Amino acid sequence: MDCSILAVPGVYEKGAVVNVAVSPKDEIRKIGFPVQQIFGGSCVVGPSMADFSTFKEQPGQSIVFGKRELTVDRSISAGAKLNIPEAASFDLQGGPNISDVQSILLYADSAQVFTIDQTAAQDALNACSVRASCTSNISPNQGIVTRLLVAKNLQYSVKDKNGAVFPLEIAAEKGLVKLGLRAGREVISSTDLSSGKDMVFAVEVSKPSQFDFKTCQSSLKILKVTGHSKAKAVTKKDIIDEQESPGDSEAGAHVSYILPDSDRDSESIDMAEAFANSKWSMTPDGTGILLDSVVFATAGTRWPYGDEKSKKTYAPSSAATELALDVEIVNREALGKNLVLVMEIDLKKNRDISLYQMFDDLTVTPSAGSPRNIPAIWHAGDDRKEFPLGRLDPGDVTHLRLTRRFSAGSINADDGGKMNERLSLSFDLR
Repeated sequence: MDCSILAVPGVYEKGAVVNVAVSPKDEIRKIGFPVQQIFGGSCVVGPSMADFSTFKEQPGQSIVFGKRELTVDRSISAGAKLNIPEAASFDLQGGPNISDVQSILLYADSAQVFTIDQTAAQDALNACSVRASCTSNISPNQGIVTRLLVAKNLQYSVKDKNGAVFPLEIAAEKGLVKLGLRAGREVISSTDLSSGKDMVFAVEVSKPSQFDFKTCQSSLKILKVTGHSKAKAVTKKDIIDEQESPGDSEAGAHVSYILPDSDRDSESIDMAEAFANSKWSMTPDGTGILLDSVVFATAGTRWPYGDEKSKKTYAPSSAATELALDVEIVNREALGKNLVLVMEIDLKKNRDISLYQMFDDLTVTPSAGSPRNIPAIWHAGDDRKEFPLGRLDPGDVTHLRLTRRFSAGSINADDGGKMNERLSLSFDLR
């Protein structure tokens, strides 16, 4: 691990990107102050990354820190920088009475090691949870902090030549030391280092090449999908099976019926049967949604042996599926563009009707704005339709509600018996 500029864990966590310089004289690596956090709030477009990238204590990972005493060179003059671990917010300089200072004391209760889960980090990158602009400009001379060494309750004290020890803040008031403040880095104060605060004092930096930033090429990300699938099968009117499943689990229904009083010696009997199955799921790359429906319906019929022309229905049957989805989409790009929903039937029988060509109106709600409805019906026989959903600015989220009810996703035995269709929903920024 390399020594770092002293700062609170929040500065170095969440995949902090730092400049790394190597001294040509002694080959010591110098770790700069973080320039961004690829899993921080300004870069992530998905759920919080706190679980794997935010510092938290880990049992069994503590090491001894103890007390460190750094002797001050008596030749140091007032205003000169002291050769001690550098803090993020200020330089510790010699005060007007620096000649009275013997040493600087550093004390911590212990030290804690924290490691970012790199597998989870790569999973987040693969899932398009990080803005492309936050990873595309990382140079080979930079690195990503993947491990922290944190001093617990770190305190600075100043010992004078008489052996008296003063907290840092009091020592500054007595003119023993001076705090050279740095603009724009108000992350710790002299009070923090006087009373004690958790501080990162060493980090492990991984090369950018250890991460694959190119796995996600999508300009947008589906943040969340919630909803339900329903399946319903009916025969003989009073024999019904209905099931509902939230999430991407399947909903299936199946019923059958045959006449109990049929004369098997003189007539032929076909059993009445209905089957329905519905499911929604995310595409493997997390940028689209698949809707699958299977419906099957066969009427119960009877006829005298050898006389199919006299076939009669004794039990009708029908099957239906229903889907309702709420989708949240975010723009990963640096520019605002128009969001378009593309519906496409991937597997479709050659017929005049489709399970997916009649939805309720799409309800679109932008981050800042009122909901608006868009008709979601298209011509029989068409297998593709585009729906403009409005402008989506960088980082903004659009909410889409899509519903297809039983009445639109049903089939009767008279309709032809079976339909098996898949509809893909994809989104595009143009």
